[in-house]
Amino acid sequence: MSIAEGGDGAVYIGAYLSPGVMARIDTTTDEIRQMDGPEQADAITAHGRQTVIGTYPSAGFYAAEAGETWEWGTNPRHLFTLGRDATGQDRPRHLTSAGDLVAAGTISTYGELGGALTLFDPGTGEYEVHRHVVPDQSVTDVAYANGVVYGGTSIHGGLDSTPTQETAELFAWDIERGLLGSAPVIEGAEVIHALAFDGAGRLWGMADTGALFHYDTAAGEVAQSIDTGLMHGNIWGTQSTLELNPADGLMYGSTSGTLFRFDPQSAEVEILVDGGVQRAAVAAGDVFYTDATNVFRYHLPGPQCEREITGTHTGSVHVDGGTTCITGATLEGPLTVSDGASVVLVGSDLEGPFRADGAATVTVRDTTISGPVTINRSTGSVVVAGNQIGGPLRCSANAQAPSDEDVPNVVDGPASGQCAELAD
Repeated sequence: MSIAEGGDGAVYIGAYLSPGVMARIDTTTDEIRQMDGPEQADAITAHGRQTVIGTYPSAGFYAAEAGETWEWGTNPRHLFTLGRDATGQDRPRHLTSAGDLVAAGTISTYGELGGALTLFDPGTGEYEVHRHVVPDQSVTDVAYANGVVYGGTSIHGGLDSTPTQETAELFAWDIERGLLGSAPVIEGAEVIHALAFDGAGRLWGMADTGALFHYDTAAGEVAQSIDTGLMHGNIWGTQSTLELNPADGLMYGSTSGTLFRFDPQSAEVEILVDGGVQRAAVAAGDVFYTDATNVFRYHLPGPQCEREITGTHTGSVHVDGGTTCITGATLEGPLTVSDGASVVLVGSDLEGPFRADGAATVTVRDTTISGPVTINRSTGSVVVAGNQIGGPLRCSANAQAPSDEDVPNVVDGPASGQCAELAD
């Protein structure tokens, strides 16, 4: 029913009407472990170091802390349940980290219309639920940027309900001020089933008509629409995803049983797997996807990970060309990245400074760095997310604004320049 990267960097999978189980995949070893869980985990997301889970029935929500023993009900602990009777909500369709909060889009219970946008704090369990953001429509997907949650809707409600509206909408909800506006964006669409921001901060969405569109959030209108031919028949947009992969700057998604990737610069869509795909998630620079009972790992082709570093490495590391992937490693010395080279540093310990000057792409995630971090003049995407940095964080003159993907860094020194907002 669900697959996503958790707050600890592992991939989590929720099952359909299970006997109370989930699965966890260690992205370093590819080991799969079955764990206790809910009957049905409908949605999963990472929020900092937490893994947040939405469950069916009655739309319950749980949060697990990274590094603590997994014990369903304790860790993950129960936060709250919206409830069929109390709020009319039943199925968490999608979750996303939204600054200090998590945003959830839900489907109403049997026979009822009117899904909800729920905003909650996984630390305290406090929440606020907003039903009928778009009257009589379900909230099928959510994305977040700069204090605003963007939501896609479906004209359909719970099973055995009858739609009263004709066209799905896209809405904008300011965390502080509430609803900014909502409107149909694709003619004839009954479901807007996937939303995600690309590396340049542009919002992309998908409709059941097969349209893949760029929504200009400043102008409040569709700037570009591409007919992919990937029409999606589920009334809630279930079994669809869209997500940026910072490792190559492309967007990966699943819909209509296919796995595809999309280049937001060239507007080209490529089918990677043409059947049997249920859901997909980006993690550790790759794409994990499921069929009915199995999970697969799609390794990025081409220059991705031309050099791989794991284990312990003593002395300086210099990346001077291609893409170097450093995963689960301990580096005892400085790490430098020079003109045109790319680095993916994930889940590692760096005992020294990190400096990238003129790099192509830079990804630094879930890593402890004992010295300063400096990233200047990169030509591609820059991601600095969920790290412990024992010195200043400085970024300047990068072609794309560095992103923490809503997973702030803990920085002992000052954060400045383009990375000023990336420190917790």
